[in-house]
Amino acid sequence: MPIVITGATGFLGIHLLPYLLESGQRIIALTRRGRPPVHERLVRCLRASGVPERLVRAVPDQVRGVPVDLNREDLGLTPGEFEKLAAQAGEFWHLAGHVGLNAPARALHRTNVTGTGHLLRLVAAAAPGVRVHHVSTAFVAGGRSSGAVREADLDGAHGFENAYERSKFEAEHYVRRWTAEQRARVVVYRPSILVGDRPSEIGTPSNPLAELARAFGLLTGMPSDGPPGDRSGTVAEPAGAAPLVRIQGRPGAHLNLLPVEAAARLMHELARRLDPVPGTPSTCHLTHHQETPVQAVFEAVGFLHGLRIRLVPGPVADPTELERLAARATRAFAPYAGHRRTYLRTTLRDHGLDRHDIAPIDHAYLVRGMRRI
Repeated sequence: MPIVITGATGFLGIHLLPYLLESGQRIIALTRRGRPPVHERLVRCLRASGVPERLVRAVPDQVRGVPVDLNREDLGLTPGEFEKLAAQAGEFWHLAGHVGLNAPARALHRTNVTGTGHLLRLVAAAAPGVRVHHVSTAFVAGGRSSGAVREADLDGAHGFENAYERSKFEAEHYVRRWTAEQRARVVVYRPSILVGDRPSEIGTPSNPLAELARAFGLLTGMPSDGPPGDRSGTVAEPAGAAPLVRIQGRPGAHLNLLPVEAAARLMHELARRLDPVPGTPSTCHLTHHQETPVQAVFEAVGFLHGLRIRLVPGPVADPTELERLAARATRAFAPYAGHRRTYLRTTLRDHGLDRHDIAPIDHAYLVRGMRRI
């Protein structure tokens, strides 16, 4: 029976899709109404991601698009369409979501919480025992800035850095309650910040690194191509005294950045190995085995814009105009410049997937990911 997936054309979805195509399974991609045909979007995004052409050519035969509206209880389908879709589904992957860190709370709740509830209504109408794969985020840990976060932790005691985190926390709580009530078989994935090192193309899924660099360039008015010559990010810093930009942060702060390709691979592997107990979701942290210093992220931004960016504890004293603009450009990212927490990778370890073979997030990787074609 077909796999029903939301968010197939998103940053994570476009990297998970090749695994589903490789298996030869039929796929029903639930897409937003009013967008270009799903086959056209998938083919463009898959090619931009470097997927083998044989898998790209499989899209028309294996993937069927169904336009829906996750904000509506019936997904915008007629009763007959809703029932038919539910009857066809053999498995559900829910990847769609609103990821805007500065987005209005109402919009985030509507997509991430209410939309999830509407999809689960479709799942409830499907055959008993179908598996559900729900993508949450490691940032349901909220404002907790230190310590080791367990996969069982979901209490909100530390508050939240933004409305995005709160909406994903509430969505995961909703999924857990629904799972218990329905005795459903559910896997919850909690990826950290998903990144990539392929230059971003216009019209393809957004890479958070490129978005950070773009926001910085737009607000500061600084060029964003980096030093001339080697575009890999491996060239040395330009000679001369680049302007210094101070940004408030905690020395030693770090974040967990995970290559999106690794997240998709781990999800595929876990889906094959996990057999969730009805009524109790299996929860998995999808994180890198090495943390990335926040200072390293800002050094990469500075490299692209010809600046020296340094984290300083406490408010920036007598900020320059450029520093005020930089603070605005990094506003969404600012709360994380004080985090030092880590995540236990218990499920990955228990299933032999806690390998240290994930690409390192070094300076060259960060710079490549921040570039745009």
